[in-house]
Amino acid sequence: MKLVHEFWEWLSAQGFTVEEPRPRLNPVVEQAVVGEAADEESHGEKEPDPVAELSDGVRLVKRDGQRGLLCVAECTMERGFWGVSISDLAELTSQPLPWAVVLLHRDKAAGYWFDSAATRSLAGKTWQPIVPGGTHYEVREGDDVRGGKAFRSPSDLLGLLKTLG
Repeated sequence: MKLVHEFWEWLSAQGFTVEEPRPRLNPVVEQAVVGEAADEESHGEKEPDPVAELSDGVRLVKRDGQRGLLCVAECTMERGFWGVSISDLAELTSQPLPWAVVLLHRDKAAGYWFDSAATRSLAGKTWQPIVPGGTHYEVREGDDVRGGKAFRSPSDLLGLLKTLG
């Protein structure tokens, strides 16, 4: 996941705050923590962001008052091929934050951007599990990336990031 890590570092260098999502607690513990947070809030403390447990390719990004979640996968082969985590997408759809899928292709600032609406229209339809009952959707260059927005430069990518939140 070298490109993914380079991508997160590049975002940070562009002025974004990039955070690992905090794990979601089990419901009993979460209820106690929310109760504690409410008590703390009355004392001026801020409640933590509601972000679930997600893979290493998912981060919460913030900049200029905007917040959103990015799910990033990489491909270093000439012809694009990605595996997008089915559980990550299921969790992202349940979040109150805006989100997008970024498929990096051979560079940290080149690939395809799928906003949440485009991802929902492709996942489970055009994008199918790599193997029946598998954990990742297979996404190949060609028909599978229609509905996404190609970006080929840092400025293209920064323009797409502005649409996140």
